[in-house]
Amino acid sequence: MIIGGFTGLLLLVACVLLILASVSTPIINSLTLMTVNDPIFGQLGAFGYCINARCSSSKLGYDLTSVVNQLSRGQSTRGTGVMDDIGDSAAKSLTAVTKGFILHPIAAAFAFLAMITACAADKIGYLFASFLALLAFLSSLAAMLIDFVAFAMVKNHVGDAGGHAKYGTGTWLTLVATILLLVAMLTSLVSCCCGRSSKHKRREQELREQSALHGGTEKPRRFWQRAPKHDPHYTSEYDPHAPNAVGVPPRRHFWSRKATTMHDEPVV
Repeated sequence: MIIGGFTGLLLLVACVLLILASVSTPIINSLTLMTVNDPIFGQLGAFGYCINARCSSSKLGYDLTSVVNQLSRGQSTRGTGVMDDIGDSAAKSLTAVTKGFILHPIAAAFAFLAMITACAADKIGYLFASFLALLAFLSSLAAMLIDFVAFAMVKNHVGDAGGHAKYGTGTWLTLVATILLLVAMLTSLVSCCCGRSSKHKRREQELREQSALHGGTEKPRRFWQRAPKHDPHYTSEYDPHAPNAVGVPPRRHFWSRKATTMHDEPVV
């Protein structure tokens, strides 16, 4: 289906973009979530940072307060960092925020699973692909919000010290990936609905063909509208008291059935 292929393409592109954002500084220095210039050159990524070409090791979460102080100390005329007097609890909170950058690869993983499901599934499988795309979208949306909120703080503090900071390529890639995942989720739902509609039309066609083969002119009926077919050899009305009862006994609900003996006499 065309829509299903388009959904898979969107998910593939979003997955690649999120992977690129995940391997930003210090893994690939040309990809950053934020860049700081004048006079100290700093690059901030998902799992580390670089200051004046000296990079930290790749790890989950880093001390964002210390990074901001290093960047602002070299730009401030007082020779102090703009966050030197911040409390320990606030510093730990900022470090915890940077651990949220793990959502970039998590969103990429969900996008990849959704792409595989959308390309290999049919009908109800698109519903599961939509669910995975929803998880990928929510993860990417959370990662994007963390990027903009955390680095907006860095940008403001560095700007207060007289420096200049701007969002890096990885942040914008995450934004684009989030939009693509939203569109992919919606198109996957459309594919699910179209798949069920196609199945319904094929079933209608099969019923019309079967009716034409049997020479019938009446409109095909659903399974819940079809009466039980009786044996043509037993067309007479059923009489349970006849010596040789023929016909088809009427269908009765279990609550309307009487308990009988072998001689059809009520049980006392």
